[in-house]
Amino acid sequence: PDLDFAAFTRKLRGKGLKTVLDIVANHGSPAWTMPVMQPKFGKIYDAQNHLIADHANLAPEKLDPQHQPLQAFYKTTPILAQLSNIDDSNPAALDYFVGAYEQWIDQGAAAFRIDAIGLTPTAYWKKFSARIRARHPGFFMFGENFDYDASKIAPYTRDEGGAITVLDFPLKQKIQHVFEHAGSDYAALEPALFLENGPYRNPYELITFYDNHDMARLNASDAGFIDAHNWLGDGLHARSRRARRQSQLFRPATCGCGAGKSNLSATETHRQPAPKFYRAATRAATRCPSGQRSGGVLSGL
Repeated sequence: PDLDFAAFTRKLRGKGLKTVLDIVANHGSPAWTMPVMQPKFGKIYDAQNHLIADHANLAPEKLDPQHQPLQAFYKTTPILAQLSNIDDSNPAALDYFVGAYEQWIDQGAAAFRIDAIGLTPTAYWKKFSARIRARHPGFFMFGENFDYDASKIAPYTRDEGGAITVLDFPLKQKIQHVFEHAGSDYAALEPALFLENGPYRNPYELITFYDNHDMARLNASDAGFIDAHNWLGDGLHARSRRARRQSQLFRPATCGCGAGKSNLSATETHRQPAPKFYRAATRAATRCPSGQRSGGVLSGL
């Protein structure tokens, strides 16, 4: 209870764990539907606790960013859940978020999970990632774009989107279809892997998961969950072998140490022998030269 963030991450590293920080850099809290004004609701403060942006409990179309300095961070178009919509064309907003999150890297954050990356065009994230990696080369980032269409989430993984990998929603959809229905064919998962000639910069970097806080739990029996864990967890070893065999086909992706490929693992699952298909068709995981584990299962992201 007495640890600050820097001490917390230092303790975790001592246990062989690294911290993935969930960040928001393109929207704020619900900002314009309060019946009664609430303290700090829809406001942004700097490190010295100075107010630098205020939605003023106004609907977006009523904002006047051209003439009201405290509204200059915001767009005048609404987004989901009455959230404030950060103006990605405002350099001051980008400066603010880069500076805000660099301080957490300095205190031990090893990677970023970027919330709702799809709300903002790729050009913004290219600038954001370039600024972050200028001081922290190879810093690993992955974004959440709640879309099951690979062609829509893939641009963020390419240079145009800052080479930020993404949570693999298309594969999640296939996992749900297979493991929620007894007797399904594991081969149905293969098209969503995009191992060759796919839209992603590096398919081996994608973050694999089967449910999270924004969706219903996987509707499977206990056996179904075990099978899903085995397919994802035991696949780490098989995918690693496949990755080494095929590494010449794919562009390398740097991990947090800057030494090799990476796909951060947040959950190490129990492993049992897996069917041969797992070993032939699953996405690759690797170990970078420094020994850092990569590839894995993420749940609750």
